[in-house]
Amino acid sequence: MDTIHKSILNALSGHKKGLNIREISEVCNLNPHTTARNLDILELLGQVRKIEIGRSKKYYLINSIPALGLIDVTSDLILIINCQHRIEYINHSAKKNSESKNKRLQEYGWNH
Repeated sequence: MDTIHKSILNALSGHKKGLNIREISEVCNLNPHTTARNLDILELLGQVRKIEIGRSKKYYLINSIPALGLIDVTSDLILIINCQHRIEYINHSAKKNSESKNKRLQEYGWNH
């Protein structure tokens, strides 16, 4: 997880009533577009929830088991790729299968 994601999650952890993009941007000192893009990624990763109220969007930290936990149960090889074609997440089966190909995965941003 990168520092932007950690910053956003930390901002949300102190706000039980959720925050909108502008509020998160101000707390994290980020551009609103960057904040929105990273919130989309965190939502896909199952770490935040977005609730739309009219035209406003509020984001909340999820305290339940993320869907990625379920993805790790499957024997299928699953990679989540971001818009820069960098690996955001790799499940356990894919990680195990790729141990011999670790250098190749590092070229695509996987360094875990």
